[in-house]
Amino acid sequence: MNDQQNDRIFEIHPFNLGVLTDKLATMQKRARKLKTDPITIEKLGIKMVMVTKTMPGGNLIKFEEERILLKIHGETPKLAGWSLVAKIEFLEEERLISCVPGETCPEEYRTGPFDCDHCHTNRMRKETFILRHTNGDHKQVGRQCIKDFLGGKSPEQMLAEAEYIFRAGGEADDCERMAGGYVPETINITEYLCGVAICIRRLGWLSRGAANVDQASTSSHAWDLVKPVIHTDTDRYQYEQWVEKNRLHCWDRDLLQAGDALEWAKKLPVEGVADYLYNLGVACRLGYVTHKTQGLVASVITTHLRHLEREEEIKQREDTKKSREWVGEIKKRQIFERLTITKMRYIETEWGTTTLVCFESEPGDLIKWFASNDLDDLEEGMVVDIKATPKKFDEYQDVKQTIVNRAVILKKHAVVAV
Repeated sequence: MNDQQNDRIFEIHPFNLGVLTDKLATMQKRARKLKTDPITIEKLGIKMVMVTKTMPGGNLIKFEEERILLKIHGETPKLAGWSLVAKIEFLEEERLISCVPGETCPEEYRTGPFDCDHCHTNRMRKETFILRHTNGDHKQVGRQCIKDFLGGKSPEQMLAEAEYIFRAGGEADDCERMAGGYVPETINITEYLCGVAICIRRLGWLSRGAANVDQASTSSHAWDLVKPVIHTDTDRYQYEQWVEKNRLHCWDRDLLQAGDALEWAKKLPVEGVADYLYNLGVACRLGYVTHKTQGLVASVITTHLRHLEREEEIKQREDTKKSREWVGEIKKRQIFERLTITKMRYIETEWGTTTLVCFESEPGDLIKWFASNDLDDLEEGMVVDIKATPKKFDEYQDVKQTIVNRAVILKKHAVVAV
């Protein structure tokens, strides 16, 4: 391998490192048969690169992706200091030049005499070979002289020995350019989870186990949203219609929810947890998603939300400063002022997506609303006035809560940053 290739640093997507390693292992078998020096990979470290993607709806998201820095080492076969550079085939008055991968034939050999620099005979030839010495000198040698010049070794054998080495550099270049695009396909995990958050918000959550021919899973919807298969104008039209019909646009809250869930999953311990949580942590620490892991990774959003709910329940049970009471009068429509939206959850039912909205009043009373209408203009942390009808006085883990229906948002209060 020439010095330029030895010095090149490749930036490889983590998923493609395994692809490259497998390809080089195949080449190593050939190297052993040819009894030449093997190629080696030198890992230099890790680099984080900033990637910008356009999500459905036109919003831009930025996230970091990991790249593995490496060099590939190997030597082009040489005999007595001479290495093969190119073969020249003479086609009437023209010349066809075939270079050894990674080499460049000096332009002076595109024209000029047919001389063989070994026997110094100038005659019509079908082909000649260009050799380069370690001191930088080049020579043109005819086929009949090449074996004598190379000590009995044929140029074809030398080409065969050189080919696999330069193929290694080509494979590394492909892995660098594909950036995780080898089959099976991959998606950056932040980008994918943003798609999952969008689909949960707009379509509700449906696991792969509960999916059927009539209802696709959330993980499948998210994959199709972020990495659609578009071959024709019809495919593009159908994709755009699906996005617009379901309003699958990326909002800041989706990216925030995806980022929070991912950071939580990355910190899951490897010991003392169930297999599911262990596997979830492993999959989320990879940084990318494949078809094999998409269902597992998609579940991190809802799993993280359940984790937050358990923490909130513990906090509520331990909170003795607030006396939570039922509010309002059953079946009497009334106004509830300055309620903070503490939680919004999206539930897929046979009638469509239901949104669970949890409110907390200033005294600390809890109100829940199961809404069937579009609530994209609401988000957690908002303070609102609503008009609603108490439907049921309920208790959950000894905490009183009022269930309401037919709620209408009357006013949104400005939230003062603390």
